[in-house]
Amino acid sequence: MDKSLQDFVNHSPMIVIVWQCEDPWKVKFISNAICQFGYDPQEILSGKISFLDLIYSEDRHRYIAAMKNRFLATCQEYTLEYRIVTKEGQIRWVEAQKIISQRTETKQFFHQDILIDVTRRKGMEEALYRKDRLLHGVAAATNSLLTTYDFNHAIIQALNYLGEAVEVDRVYIFRNHEHSLTGAPAVSQTFEWSRDNIVPQIDNPVLQDLPYEEIGLLWWYKNLKDNKTINGLVKDFPEAERSVLEPQGIISLLVVPIFIGKEFWGFVGFDDCHSERIWTKEEESILMVAAASIGGAIQRKEAESALQLSEEELRIALEKLSRLNETLEERVFQEVMMNRQKDMMLQQQSRQVAMGEIINSIAHQWRQPLNSISLAASNIVIDVELGENLEEIAEEGNQIIELAQSMSQTITDFMEFFNDNKKEEFFRVEDVLKSIGGMLQSQLYSKNIAYQIRLPEKIEVKAFRNELQQVLLNIITNAIHAFDEKKVERKMICAHGWIEHGPEEQEHLILEIADNAGGVPEEIMEKIFEPYITTKEKGKGTGLGLSISRTIVQDKLKGNIVVRNENGGAVFSLNFPVSSSG
Repeated sequence: MDKSLQDFVNHSPMIVIVWQCEDPWKVKFISNAICQFGYDPQEILSGKISFLDLIYSEDRHRYIAAMKNRFLATCQEYTLEYRIVTKEGQIRWVEAQKIISQRTETKQFFHQDILIDVTRRKGMEEALYRKDRLLHGVAAATNSLLTTYDFNHAIIQALNYLGEAVEVDRVYIFRNHEHSLTGAPAVSQTFEWSRDNIVPQIDNPVLQDLPYEEIGLLWWYKNLKDNKTINGLVKDFPEAERSVLEPQGIISLLVVPIFIGKEFWGFVGFDDCHSERIWTKEEESILMVAAASIGGAIQRKEAESALQLSEEELRIALEKLSRLNETLEERVFQEVMMNRQKDMMLQQQSRQVAMGEIINSIAHQWRQPLNSISLAASNIVIDVELGENLEEIAEEGNQIIELAQSMSQTITDFMEFFNDNKKEEFFRVEDVLKSIGGMLQSQLYSKNIAYQIRLPEKIEVKAFRNELQQVLLNIITNAIHAFDEKKVERKMICAHGWIEHGPEEQEHLILEIADNAGGVPEEIMEKIFEPYITTKEKGKGTGLGLSISRTIVQDKLKGNIVVRNENGGAVFSLNFPVSSSG
């Protein structure tokens, strides 16, 4: 190699290697950049250390086979990625641009390698892959909880999806209760999924009726009750905790609380029995959503059980009352029971439909930010390798942070929407409309629908925020679907509202959601708010959204909701009493 070229290469951050294309594959030249892996070039040139020994054992055979095959195929240039073991024992990924050349005077063939350290890029790719796998697992688990009739089977199936997605060895659920003897806070295992090669713990009597304080887990109880997670390596835990965890073969774990409403119900745990795993904040946040879905399923099951118990109690009461007035009393009771069960079923089905809509929207909404993060991360690696301006690198780094914060906010909005807050609160109407727009952003964007909010002032009212949000979500989602079969040049959904003063100066909030999707067919206009009435094709809608919306507006918000056709579309108008903050 020319002296000036050799000096240039030795001052480059890239590793340059020249090989002889025959056994023993002797290295003829290696640049000083190999020092970044802890090796002296002379150690390799002298044969004291073989460069092949630097290659990670699992990649070595593939590397040699690629060199031989490319040489025999007379392929002049190709790229290969493999791992190198540094002198300190660390694993680094490199990308090798390989060129096969022949010297004219000797007719010998040589491999020329240019190596670039791509460990950071590979790490980012692996992190994105794990996140995507985890999101799919949470979506599958949530779908199982929503659609599987058998509750126990639904929970086990959901734990299976989560365990495979997170790549752990065991996933389990513990339920809080009072200790059978002392009445102190205690916990018992109720569900478990584990891999075939892992010993199940579901029948372990030690894990039943465990008092938090006696086994040294009182700080677990306090942290989980404060909606915090427990995670780490078991070897770093206090001795009292290790005495419970180590016999189960647990090396590292993550524990996430389960809430029903605002009550700390129990927790879901994830055990890694093979590696010292460090859990990321993103993994914790996503699994918090999964725990919320499990809590929702448990709450539905308890509501069904309570309803069954209530039915039995009322049945006994009915037998006593029937002695006085068998016919009339029995009829009244049956009607009350049927209406109560119908209302509960309708509200639950509507909530499940809303959850499905939002999960689908989040899945679409995250696809573009994930692609942007991957592209920005690759650009940072390239900029660093090329020595680009630090301001450009910082700008791309800030872009990744902003995208990640936006995705995190999506999870926060999702959890807030399904928070069972049954108290009136002050809130800005504009914030509710913007939150819905954010949750449905991907559907609005993909269907090219303009979403406008027109409020003459910053209206802040006191009312049931979650109930209003569910009603508006149902109406706006229906408006989005209404455009599916319509050819409209400029699709638009507009929300506007104002405050009016009714009798005795009672303030009323008027909210109208208008679209230009063709309006409601006249033949169903009068019964649009009845259950199972829908304008969608068979199989594409439950017909429950507007029925539940009317029930919420009338029973919870003490108002009314009407619909009319206007300007080529439907206008849904809500009117209910509120208290203004100003």
